[in-house]
Amino acid sequence: MRAVAILGAYALLVLLPLLSAALADPIAAQRPWHIELASAAGLLALGVVALEFALVARLRPVNIPFGSDALMLFHRRMGIAGVVLVGAHVVLLPLRPTELLGLGGSPALRAGALAAWALLALVALSVTRRRMGVRYERWLFGHRALATIVLPAMLVHSLGMQAYTASTSVRWAIGLHGGLLAVIALDYRVRRPLREQRRPWRVTDTRQEGADVGRITLEPEGHAGLRFEPGQFVWLRTSPRWWSSQEHPISIASSSERRSVELAIGARGDWSRRCIEELVPGARAWLDGPYGAFTPDRAAAERLILVGGGTGIAPLRSMLLSLRDRGDRRPILLVHASRDREHALFEREFESLRNELALEIVRVHEVCDGSDGCELGRIDHALLQRRVNWDLRRTHAFVCGPPALMDVVQETLLELGLPAANTHTERFDMV
Repeated sequence: MRAVAILGAYALLVLLPLLSAALADPIAAQRPWHIELASAAGLLALGVVALEFALVARLRPVNIPFGSDALMLFHRRMGIAGVVLVGAHVVLLPLRPTELLGLGGSPALRAGALAAWALLALVALSVTRRRMGVRYERWLFGHRALATIVLPAMLVHSLGMQAYTASTSVRWAIGLHGGLLAVIALDYRVRRPLREQRRPWRVTDTRQEGADVGRITLEPEGHAGLRFEPGQFVWLRTSPRWWSSQEHPISIASSSERRSVELAIGARGDWSRRCIEELVPGARAWLDGPYGAFTPDRAAAERLILVGGGTGIAPLRSMLLSLRDRGDRRPILLVHASRDREHALFEREFESLRNELALEIVRVHEVCDGSDGCELGRIDHALLQRRVNWDLRRTHAFVCGPPALMDVVQETLLELGLPAANTHTERFDMV
């Protein structure tokens, strides 16, 4: 019901400028159909773009029913929809080349051109970031800078054109979007960071896991700590400056029944390597969270299938340790993929959990001689079909790892009879 209510509120807010214009209808003269369609596309684009930030502003009431994966995917698709609507708005209007480039026309027209070009650049940067090899921190800075331009310029353009926005009700609808964005931005960039600053965490232990992963243990300093569900994640900030944007999402790898928080950080980039080097015992860090709906606590499951690869095994470790601490004896199948034994995270620990949980473990290595009981290759349809041999109707699967692995697992489990709603993923496509 919460999800339905949120979707309804979202649709209403997106449509609000367009509906207000249709009801007010302040233009008495007959206008060509393409001008009317251009106005409709522009007002709808304003509603879509204005709410883009709300989708990724870590609003817990929105995050809980959908999860970060779904919100991020929806954010991307609506961003593309916004570009299409703005493009339709521009194409349908009789604009001169100088007006299209923002070099001529009224201030309102110039603001509109600025918004259109900034929005196009923002989406293009996001779509091509990985192919162009742009670092996450640089992309984030550029993304935020362009977003800061887009909506104010759209507001100036809409209010300055004095067509449908000559109506008081339409101006109020547009003002509502601007005010809502301002409130969310202040909460996201000021209130919450200041609150986190008063709740530091102290590093108490670090150790190497596998070949290239550091496990960091943090204890709350002067506060009660963090209540989270197994499988959730936090945003980690190592800078003492509360306004710093140097933060990354990291899955919690520890039991939700313990006070300390453990994070598994793979040394695969400049930030992660620097983070592992800086987070030595005694160092401080700050956590924003928890976030995510990737947790068995919200699934009425009689059996669990956990599939992980690389650092994607971290949230699954949190689930296993939490179930152990709770005395949960539900049957669990853990399928653990890694390059080789050296890169397999928490392998010995998982083996010890066999004695405390109803746990079956399948280890899959790309390099394996078979002497230690592992399976050679990668997780594929044949392996899952061979290993999953129980009734899947009351089973829930949790999958985290490289995108190719998750795609194969989701497709195969669906073919084997697992209901689509019973497969849960955590992709971390926001970085």
